[in-house]
Amino acid sequence: MLETENLLEETVVHKLFGAGIIRSAADKYLEVDFPKKNKRSKFVYPLCFNGFLMLENEGKRAEVQKDLEQWKAESGAVRKEILRRRSEKTMQEIEARKAAAKEKKLREARRAMEYRSAYNGAKREKGAGRIPQGR
Repeated sequence: MLETENLLEETVVHKLFGAGIIRSAADKYLEVDFPKKNKRSKFVYPLCFNGFLMLENEGKRAEVQKDLEQWKAESGAVRKEILRRRSEKTMQEIEARKAAAKEKKLREARRAMEYRSAYNGAKREKGAGRIPQGR
């Protein structure tokens, strides 16, 4: 596992805050200065490199990626990610079924309206040919 002290003064990029510099590393926390935003933030190592931060130094980025993969395996994050994806897929399937059922109901309603319209039209035509009876 990479010693977090080896990351001091390394440049990172954050999605929202932009470029920053790692100023301190204690336990499992990294403190990063973002000069353009005039902000200092604390991040949990190695989780912060799972979508929040990216190291500019490619050599250290590979080491951090190894730590991140090990952390994922130990914490069950890989299993959680698989379950999350499965859940998303299931929800998409449910939404697709709901949409298909709604479309089927709409088709049936249109068909019923067309039938009623045709039936009433035929009924009117049949009734128009009759001679009214005197009272």
